[in-house]
Amino acid sequence: MQLVARFIMHVNIVEVLYQGGVYMQGAIKPHVEQEKKIYFAHPINTYHTALEDECLEFIRGTFHEHAIVNPSDESHRIIVSEMKRHDSNANVMGYFENLVIACDIVLVLPFPDGKWGAGVYREAEIALEHHKEVWHIEPRTKFISLVTKLFPGDALSVEETRARVYNLPERTIRPYA
Repeated sequence: MQLVARFIMHVNIVEVLYQGGVYMQGAIKPHVEQEKKIYFAHPINTYHTALEDECLEFIRGTFHEHAIVNPSDESHRIIVSEMKRHDSNANVMGYFENLVIACDIVLVLPFPDGKWGAGVYREAEIALEHHKEVWHIEPRTKFISLVTKLFPGDALSVEETRARVYNLPERTIRPYA
């Protein structure tokens, strides 16, 4: 399984290709200058919550020149659902990694104890590998700090992350705590 995001700069057409098929294609808008983007990496159990809304408001106010790429947006849910429809065990992380690469900045929200979910950590790792700025936002105070180095001890495993995000085995969403 390979997912490729292709960005054509002059017309800003985005195609998301998956196993030879196009899932989403469309002209976003003509432009002269490339729009700056910030990716908001945060745990799934904060999607569509008051905390997510607060963080998005903070991001808009702090990084007002950047468009926010939010993995909880409906457009990304549709693409992920389509990928999983074709393969129920599809690893969709590559899709989100490509979104990170297309952004200028990544802002990371950890769990309240400071641990980083596996996906959030991987997104920050990809950003640093591609020389992007990575910022960390403290969940309670919304204080942000620049991240120049990742510490593997801060990262949860995929299994530990799932245990914090989902009630298992039914996979319903657990409260962020």
